[in-house]
Amino acid sequence: MRSRWILSGLVAAGVLASVAAPAGATPVVRGPRAEPALRVAPHCVVTGPVLDVAWRAPDTALYRLGTDPGGLAPYVRAAQPGWQAQHVQLPVRAGQVTVRLQATDPAGDAVGDPVAQRPVTVPACDAWPELQEYLSSGANAAGAPQSVGALTGRTSQGWRGTTVHEATGGDVVVLADGTTHVVRGVIADRWRAEGGARGRLLDPETSEVEVADGSGFYSTFQNASIFWSPATGTHVVYGYPYGIGLDGTTWNPGPGYPTDDGGDVQNPDGTHAGSWQHFENAVRYRSMFGAGDVYRGPLLDTYARHGYEKGYLGWPVSDNEPFWYRRDAVNDRDSWRQRFQFGAIYAPLPGKVEPHVVRGAIAAYYQGRDTSDFSLVRRFGYPVTDELSTPDGVGRYNDFANDTSIYWSPATGAHEVVGSGWGFRAYWASRGWERSSLGYPAASELGLPQPNRFGTTGAVQAFSGGNAYLSGGATGQKRFASVVGDLLREYGRLGWETSALGYPVAEETAVPGGTQQLFEGGRLVRDGRTGAVRVDLTPSGA
Repeated sequence: MRSRWILSGLVAAGVLASVAAPAGATPVVRGPRAEPALRVAPHCVVTGPVLDVAWRAPDTALYRLGTDPGGLAPYVRAAQPGWQAQHVQLPVRAGQVTVRLQATDPAGDAVGDPVAQRPVTVPACDAWPELQEYLSSGANAAGAPQSVGALTGRTSQGWRGTTVHEATGGDVVVLADGTTHVVRGVIADRWRAEGGARGRLLDPETSEVEVADGSGFYSTFQNASIFWSPATGTHVVYGYPYGIGLDGTTWNPGPGYPTDDGGDVQNPDGTHAGSWQHFENAVRYRSMFGAGDVYRGPLLDTYARHGYEKGYLGWPVSDNEPFWYRRDAVNDRDSWRQRFQFGAIYAPLPGKVEPHVVRGAIAAYYQGRDTSDFSLVRRFGYPVTDELSTPDGVGRYNDFANDTSIYWSPATGAHEVVGSGWGFRAYWASRGWERSSLGYPAASELGLPQPNRFGTTGAVQAFSGGNAYLSGGATGQKRFASVVGDLLREYGRLGWETSALGYPVAEETAVPGGTQQLFEGGRLVRDGRTGAVRVDLTPSGA
């Protein structure tokens, strides 16, 4: 009987059809079974079900793929007839769907009968109202994207009224309100290793979903997410449940998959300071001060050079923040910044300018107190040095691309000296920078457009030791001079550049018994013994 059953089964399958044919009969030649021109596989991604559609082109004409319900979707054209290597992703809803390949006319409108069509039952991806709905929906059928195999009959309870039904390929988790999620494969193994519904991750909030580019999977739980990819394995990520960012739409494709489970940083007193975790493209930091992904490459190299979170930048408080340095057809969002506890790293895209650090009061001045004003960034250009100590050991400074420096000292705070515009920077440098009698900049340069009694206009910049003036002179040629000390006090008492003295036309020089300084309308003379200052006006200035 057994051999008879096997033989009849083989005949039924067509395997021994030629042997079983009657004597003298003409054998039936069976061709290969016709294969539909569409291959369809459902997937569960972040946004819900999608169909991965492979299609076979009869020629190189233009076609459209679509679903009913859902409508037509992308245009497709084959380079040559036959199965196409490039699949098409079609978003759909759970239920009965028909996938169609439709011919088009020259205008691209669908015409005629479908070239190929295929009915598909799309199972739901998540949040079944109860266990029985999941089991009867087809979502647990072999090959379905949320299948976990046969239930073993073993169950366990979570902390919050959750019932976990063990299966051969994962777990079916029914929350207290009946909502059902599935945890599958290696992600289920890791969740179980963390204690399952009684562990630190607690209950699932979603079933497993596929990353948009098809490179891996993740499940989100109440306290964390678990990610898996073939290259990185399975790792737990706390926070940022959807932060993988593998969209490839910008120069910065996102942190990628986690490559470890991270670690904690302790303060010297043993308290928790923060945490870190390595990803394919970045290192993620979290602390009481904020959070941010520091991307591998020039940004992370710069952060490393300054000691990571234990260096003078401290912990990240933002992700990298793109902004427009020059907004035109060629330069659109060509710059970025990342902020830290005590400063920021600025640079355009890699390969243009090396990143540099601005910090403390200089950073606050450069980027605005609310960190969102980039007007000075565009005006001064990018930093071309990190923050440096001044030679006198008192202050700090950064140099910037547009012939500008920002100097800071305890007495003056942070102020810029620029080479463009009125351009006091080169003059101050010729005097000896902060070690000159002018000292540190104490204010921004100020234009003086109103002509004085001599018809002269100019500009002034205040420093800790005096004022630097620029005047146009009678011929319009730039002329710099400083007024400091006792002479500055008398000059101010008289009314500065609008007084009968006008603008200074020379530096203070030594004369017998003291010093003097020449102005458009006269001179100031200082007695070296008493310190008294005398005003001598020329007839035209009187």
